[in-house]
Amino acid sequence: MKAALWLQSKEARDLLETAAHYPEDSLTRISRLRKLTSPEYAAAIVEQLTLRKRGRNKFANADLMLFTAAGLEQSTGDLIAQYRASRFPANVSVLDACCGVGGDAVALAADRNVIAVDLDPEAAACTHYNCRLARNTVHTLCADVTQLDLCLLASHGIQAAFFDPSRRVAANSGEQRRARATDEYQPPLDWMHALRSAIPFSAAKVSPFVPDDTLIGFPGAVEFISAEGECREAVLWPPDASHVSLITPPNEAPLFTATTIDSNKVAHTLQPIKIAGRLNYDEPHQFIYEPDPAIVRAHLLNTLTAQIAGASALDPTSYYLTSDTHVSTPFAGRYQVYDCMPLRPQDIQKRCTSLGLNISAIKTRWSSFQPEELRKKITGDKGSRVRGVVIVTKVLGRPSALICGEVERAATASDPLAAAMDACDNPE
Repeated sequence: MKAALWLQSKEARDLLETAAHYPEDSLTRISRLRKLTSPEYAAAIVEQLTLRKRGRNKFANADLMLFTAAGLEQSTGDLIAQYRASRFPANVSVLDACCGVGGDAVALAADRNVIAVDLDPEAAACTHYNCRLARNTVHTLCADVTQLDLCLLASHGIQAAFFDPSRRVAANSGEQRRARATDEYQPPLDWMHALRSAIPFSAAKVSPFVPDDTLIGFPGAVEFISAEGECREAVLWPPDASHVSLITPPNEAPLFTATTIDSNKVAHTLQPIKIAGRLNYDEPHQFIYEPDPAIVRAHLLNTLTAQIAGASALDPTSYYLTSDTHVSTPFAGRYQVYDCMPLRPQDIQKRCTSLGLNISAIKTRWSSFQPEELRKKITGDKGSRVRGVVIVTKVLGRPSALICGEVERAATASDPLAAAMDACDNPE
């Protein structure tokens, strides 16, 4: 904790700026810093520079912030934090329960005053430092949120709350592991009931892999949020959050909402609609649509097909859609189908080469091959500038490979769809 407090000093800020110009290897940085400060502080400076570099993927002002390793790992980042904060009531005071390193507190403070609370002294110290970047006042408190007098806070003007429990627990080895269930969260997710009893407009961030049965146990609505092609989180919203559909009663299929945030930082929300009948299944048509993982996790495939005329699915085990209709949608990537073949890598490689396609990605949902094995065997024409994609999945029960050209590329070249589909099949 001593180093965490020292990092907020002018001396530490000056050393951080100086060391940022050193070669990036830790040994060189530490050896030079030890001539300027103690070994403990030198190590703290090097760690912060490493965390700041990693933090640039999440925070625009990462080089002006302080982090803990766990806090950075679990933090939301600017993109989703700013979107989520925009859904809170404006010009009210907000409790940020389990604030971590303060990313959400800064976003919430764009047009609100915030009380940010965390049990970890180092995380609270980071929040205090990072919130100097906030537009409005943020009061930071190191405390156990479950011991706060929530009714007293409400009586003093706290009108909304955001709850982001830690999803790391101590393993038997002494190291940290991911929580396997919401009762392992710190604090447990059930504390949300106590929070809402005092502050009705309370939202919680949870893993997108939380089972549906757990999600619908909280009155209100559930929104799955995706950024850069990855379903990052689920948010439990209160009933008066107007931008999301309310959950249906337990005896009906749950209605969830999905939001995708594109590369221009624009959020697109797909609300569920009730559609008569089930998905149709068919052979590949001219285009393949790869649903965003948030769409899959929110069980909105039927809703998405309503936006694509003539859309069908390829197989009950595959979430890829196909249609002859050319539609631009923020909820799915789109590929043009050149061929559909049996899953024989040597033949697929020959066909890709004959088509003049340089294969940039291999996406798998169902396959007897591992993706890494397929990438070694299927490269296409490496000298070609025409990019192609191979999608390995089942088509009407047959293991197949779809050879495609990119029309509107999905958000990433990896295969994030599989994780979302696995979450639907086997929620953790």
